[in-house]
Amino acid sequence: MSVDDRHPGGVEAAAALHRLADLVRRIEGLPGPLAERQAEVMAGLGAAATRLEAPVDDLLVVLVGPTGSGTSSVLNAIAGREVSRPGVLRPTTSRPVVWTRTDRATRYRHEGLPGVDDVAVVPGDAPILDRLTFVDAPDPDSLVTSHAVFVAALVGVADLVVPVTTPARYADAIPWGVVRRIHRLGIPTMPVLNRVRDDREGRLQVGHLCARAALDGVVIEPDEVLRLRERPGIGVRPGDVAELADVLVEVGRDAAAEVAGLARRG
Repeated sequence: MSVDDRHPGGVEAAAALHRLADLVRRIEGLPGPLAERQAEVMAGLGAAATRLEAPVDDLLVVLVGPTGSGTSSVLNAIAGREVSRPGVLRPTTSRPVVWTRTDRATRYRHEGLPGVDDVAVVPGDAPILDRLTFVDAPDPDSLVTSHAVFVAALVGVADLVVPVTTPARYADAIPWGVVRRIHRLGIPTMPVLNRVRDDREGRLQVGHLCARAALDGVVIEPDEVLRLRERPGIGVRPGDVAELADVLVEVGRDAAAEVAGLARRG
């Protein structure tokens, strides 16, 4: 998109947001929690300004979770093919993987994502990509510092986040820090509990997940959590994520997509 294609009102609003972010940045001496909130406000203002400067026609769906939670497997199941290389014992996604419609691929290759220049772009023509672009985020709990930076930037520009975890990882502190930020930014989420048994124990684990979220002031109802069955040696199948894919398609077609587009245009 060229500068001439940008809506003048959007450009003016973006400039105002940049000025506001600069004023927030100048506030000094804030204690720890407020300093963290200050950084989040600046990131949110910067992301909003970027979108107003360069509006797009797709909603950004970001999958994020701790190491080995299966974000790549979930994305591959939605795609019906390998888009992002999965791995259960170590961080496999070293940079954000963008799965987008073929005619958008060049833009993401050249421009990356707001705050993230280094992305791997996988083009596709699946119907679900009509109004959606998916991002498989690096593991926020990786020892690689850039991963946490990538995740912070991606969460700030997401239209919808799919937090993925497992019964073995849902108590991990770092991913919950990401969830808290998503909650404070008001970004819609569709939580997924992967590799969970389809029995009473599995239902209890969903309850434990919701209780853990409540400790951070995040309200998640049990019926909002999509449970993916434990399939040792098999992984996630397309049928397992059919419900998630259907809801995402509806989101992409919903008037919310049009509203988001209008908002980005100022």
